[in-house]
Amino acid sequence: MYDRGMDSRPPATTQIVEYGTDLSGWTQVVIPATSGGIVAITPGVSSDHVTVTIPNQGGKMFARLKVGQ
Repeated sequence: MYDRGMDSRPPATTQIVEYGTDLSGWTQVVIPATSGGIVAITPGVSSDHVTVTIPNQGGKMFARLKVGQ
């Protein structure tokens, strides 16, 4: 989960959540402008609340957010 400001909505930025069971293999989820698939976006007044539901793969999990312009 994270909050994104209105100015950072796509296409102004690209947002990618990456997850995996180790730090060398990542599955990417591109965050769209609106909800879709495993991404739920709740619009707010000054920011959107973004939730990515990562499938349970058992054991330890790692996740990171990559943002670019």
